[in-house]
Amino acid sequence: MKIVFVEESSKVAGVQKSTYYLAKWLIKNGYESLKIFLPNEGEFTKICKKNNIKYINYRSLPLRSASLSFFNDRYRLPNLFSLIYNLITIFINYYKVRKHLKIHNPNVVITKGFYSHIYTGLACKNLKIKCICHLQDFITRRYRGIFILLFNKIFEYLSDFIICDGKSIYQSLNSKIQKKSKILVNGIDFKNLKKSDDLGKKFRKNNKIPLEAYLIGNLSRITPWKGQLELLSAFIKYSKTNDKAFLILGGSPLFDGDNYYNKLKKTIYDYSLEDKVFFPGYIYDIREYLSSLDLYVQPSKEKDTTPLSLLSSIGIGLPSIVSKIESFEEIIEILPYVDQFELENEDQLVKLFIKYEDTNIRNKISELNYKNGHKYFGISIHGGKFLKVLKNSLSK
Repeated sequence: MKIVFVEESSKVAGVQKSTYYLAKWLIKNGYESLKIFLPNEGEFTKICKKNNIKYINYRSLPLRSASLSFFNDRYRLPNLFSLIYNLITIFINYYKVRKHLKIHNPNVVITKGFYSHIYTGLACKNLKIKCICHLQDFITRRYRGIFILLFNKIFEYLSDFIICDGKSIYQSLNSKIQKKSKILVNGIDFKNLKKSDDLGKKFRKNNKIPLEAYLIGNLSRITPWKGQLELLSAFIKYSKTNDKAFLILGGSPLFDGDNYYNKLKKTIYDYSLEDKVFFPGYIYDIREYLSSLDLYVQPSKEKDTTPLSLLSSIGIGLPSIVSKIESFEEIIEILPYVDQFELENEDQLVKLFIKYEDTNIRNKISELNYKNGHKYFGISIHGGKFLKVLKNSLSK
């Protein structure tokens, strides 16, 4: 079976990381001909070269955000100019991807990213290649549900099968498409993700964080819907009661501008917390970063579905807490030791910060999370289910 993944971005966020984990597992299990189509040279191409994963640069034209954001993403309006530009770009990228698919002639193609689902789906339809759309982003309900209706029509026509990252994505599909869809939660390669006290101490030393500090952290793209501002606000309140508390916000804006990042930095400056709150930027060594933390927080405001950083924190054995949003329900169902909080209620978050000051509680929850993380989110579990979907699709 010849497998091709088509990515929309060569930057490395959760979507690309999940492709990397899965591709490595598939190659290890006999699918050496696997290729990843990438739109340009970038961080993902470096990872492919380093790990001997075959990739094709299909040299796509860049796509633009389809909406305009106001007041730190509180309000959004459709960007008509970008929509027209993207429509033209989709057809150009369709021809670019089609050219490479015709040359390599895979049995099955897995699309990643909203626009990739469209232009790669069209190319597969034209070449009569099986197309599986891997949906890892929530379809916005804004604009009276027009985008949900539009993408349902697109998936109905272009996809042979759909894999959904979480229940909330699956539920946004209509009943007809749900019949050819399946929920597969992300998988993590835990082989090289083991907690290390030495690496944790090294990270703290390099970032001038005291070894005895109570370190709270998050690892996400720096963007409004990830909830870093709400986490920071709760920490500001909590820091007044614990002078050994530190907060670290790993990640970078990646696909967004710097407005939100600058607002976070200004808030830290306004409260004179420059020596207590840190932005290490894009994290290349997740093991080292997570090993340095005492508590992991995922404060997402909306649409986050099984983020790899959260699953990694659980699997490495960290006490982890999450915001109470619909898309985290399936995690809470199988991981009762992961506490939840209402993002709008700072006091709830502060109480959890206080709860996990206790080393005994942290150690107990760490052990439980480690066992359950490996039980439910290992890459071999995810890979086996994914492979079954591929084989079933080809047999039809």
